[in-house]
Amino acid sequence: MAGPTVKVRIDGAWVDVGGGSSGAPAGEEVVVGGAQPTDPVTELWYDEADPGADAVVPWITATMANGWVPFQAGYGDPQYRKIGDIVYLRGTVALGTIGQSAFTLPDGYRPPATLLLSTVSSDLFGQMRVFLDGQVIPQTGSNIWFSLNNVQFSVTP
Repeated sequence: MAGPTVKVRIDGAWVDVGGGSSGAPAGEEVVVGGAQPTDPVTELWYDEADPGADAVVPWITATMANGWVPFQAGYGDPQYRKIGDIVYLRGTVALGTIGQSAFTLPDGYRPPATLLLSTVSSDLFGQMRVFLDGQVIPQTGSNIWFSLNNVQFSVTP
C-alpha cells in the first residue's frame, strides 16, 4: 500500500513530492524540478487519509451579515473549508456589531456543540463562538478588526 501523498504548489501547479513508502524518506530534502529552497511554496497538501488524493479543497468565501465586512486588503477575506472532519477558518472581519453573527456556516461545516474559541481582535484578546446552527459570532473584542485565522474544529461528535 502506498504511503500518504505530499504535494506542494509552485507557481500555481501542484507537484507531487512523494511521501510515505512511495516517496522520499522522511527528513530528507526534496528537490522538485528546478525548484530552489528560496522559491515560494504557496501551499502544502498532505492527505494521510487518502494517499491518492489529487484534489485541493477550495476555500469558500463567507457571506457576511450584520454589518461585518472583510478587513483591509491583504488581510484575507473571511473564508472556510473542510478537510476530512476538520473545518478551518481564515481571514479578518471588521465593522460589525460585537455579539452579532458575522456569517453562518452551512450544514456539514457546523460543530457538534457550541464552541468558545480564542483569537486576536485589534491586537487584544478576542473570543468567538461557533454555534450549532453555524453562526460565527465575534463575542468579545473589538470590531476594528477580528481575526478568524488559526481557528479550526471537528464536526465529529
